[in-house]
Amino acid sequence: ADTKHRLDLSEKEAGYDRLLGDMNLTLRRLEKKEQEVQRLLGVVKEKDAEIEKLHLTYQNKLADAQKRYDDLMEIKTGLDAEVTRLNEYIEELKAEHQAEIDTLQQRHADHVAELEGIIAERDASLEAKDLQIRDMQREFALMQEQWEEREKDLE
Repeated sequence: ADTKHRLDLSEKEAGYDRLLGDMNLTLRRLEKKEQEVQRLLGVVKEKDAEIEKLHLTYQNKLADAQKRYDDLMEIKTGLDAEVTRLNEYIEELKAEHQAEIDTLQQRHADHVAELEGIIAERDASLEAKDLQIRDMQREFALMQEQWEEREKDLE
């Protein structure tokens, strides 16, 4: 019985040794997995730092772009105001020039009417002179006829 008991103990001991070997093997595997997990955590931390850096870069670029946009909008607002001012000035100039054009057109119409009046007076004067000349020519023709008749009578 003592041998059997020793044999049982020996088997138990061998089982414990195997179990202890399996546990050591499992423990080494777990340690390797722990190392892999630690390595992966390091990679994740690096990637997280890269992401954070990229995020900050993005935020800075976004802030710069917003600043540029705000500056451009301020310039656009100034330009819009200047365009409005220039359009108003152009309208004022158009109104002034239209008034000058209207005045010049009226003066032109007045001068044309005045010249037409002068031309009509001259035409009338020329017509009167033409009539006078015709009358004088008739009188001259009559006087010439009378002269010729006197000459005939004298001969």
